[in-house]
Amino acid sequence: MSTTRPRRISAFFPCFNDAGTIASMVIEALVVLRELADEYEVIVIENGSVDYAWDVLDELERLYGPAGVDPRDRGRVRIIRFAEPLGYGGALRAGFAACRYELIFYTDGDGQYDVRELRALVEALDREEAAGRPVHVVMGNKLMRRDPLHRRFISWAYHHLMAFVFRLTIHDVDCDFRLIRRSIFEVITLTQNSGVIALELMTKVQYAGFRTVEVPVNHYHRAYGVSQFFNLPNVLRVLVGLARLWWWLRIQNATGTPSPLPDPLPAGTPAATTPAQALVPPMDDLVTLYRAVGRPELEALAAAGWRAFPPCPPERPVLYFLLSEEDATTLARDWNAPDRAAGFLGAVICCTLPGRTVARYRTRLVGGRQELWVPASDLPLLNAQLVGPLQLHQTFERPPLPRPAAAGEPDQSKE
Repeated sequence: MSTTRPRRISAFFPCFNDAGTIASMVIEALVVLRELADEYEVIVIENGSVDYAWDVLDELERLYGPAGVDPRDRGRVRIIRFAEPLGYGGALRAGFAACRYELIFYTDGDGQYDVRELRALVEALDREEAAGRPVHVVMGNKLMRRDPLHRRFISWAYHHLMAFVFRLTIHDVDCDFRLIRRSIFEVITLTQNSGVIALELMTKVQYAGFRTVEVPVNHYHRAYGVSQFFNLPNVLRVLVGLARLWWWLRIQNATGTPSPLPDPLPAGTPAATTPAQALVPPMDDLVTLYRAVGRPELEALAAAGWRAFPPCPPERPVLYFLLSEEDATTLARDWNAPDRAAGFLGAVICCTLPGRTVARYRTRLVGGRQELWVPASDLPLLNAQLVGPLQLHQTFERPPLPRPAAAGEPDQSKE
């Protein structure tokens, strides 16, 4: 290293259904940090994945954790697990709080950025400081966004709108590839649990007078999984978060109120004994699962001959099942989007699976209901394990309205 004083870097990655990429991100970070820092650590914030990320992280912990078998990087990796999704912002807040060293590097766990380009951020930091220009944040600026056209347009529009509303001067507000001085968090407080946190971070950095340098970095197509942002619940959370942030920063000139975060699971907690999963022990028998569906899904199932679940649309990365018939009935009757014009309120379907298949997936308590979450990418496996056809368990329709009485017939509405 070219620096004369010791450099210590904490790197962290949020992980939500990133099983296919998180291992390479962690291992490459270790390789790069050996070159760049005297002391370093790599942290993964696992926040409720429903794919096989837990297994991958267990293996990383076995190799590089506090009791790891790797002689060079033993103790360099920490896995911090949560029993439920924190949201992207919540995962970043947990990561920043967990970092111990003066410099913090973070990027997403989905592999759309190359960890090796951290070298370029460190070089920029050294160059600026050698010239007597203190730097607090070195961040990436995507050379080209490798996403579908509609996402590139949305990103372009979002950046320019936020730059106008919040008077931002940076060129790429949502490039989550950043090297940050830990000391800035003694001045700024992050509050958001959604994707709004990137905007909040850079807006508060600018408003506090901290200096930011941008470095061109590459952006790559997603190799595994699907984006969690472009679905209706996330979009609504972002809109609410943007409104709050605008009110706090532009109107009240205030920091805002941090959203609460749950406590992490105790170190060493295995996947099968997390609070939600413990409710459903592995079973050797056949298991019946229930699912509340609306009319479009019901029609798709019928078109498939009730033999398999149809592919999920891109905005639905997880298929939700319920273990309780009563809970599924309540959802179908009271919460599903009804087709009232046709008198349809909802339906419940059920399927039968081997217990060993059900035990592959984690369950959660959501609103008092016990839900089993199956990633959409696992649908081929799930369909292959179905025992018998899917069944239409129950439908809920509006009671038929009294029809007008024909001539010579009694008026039913008066009976």
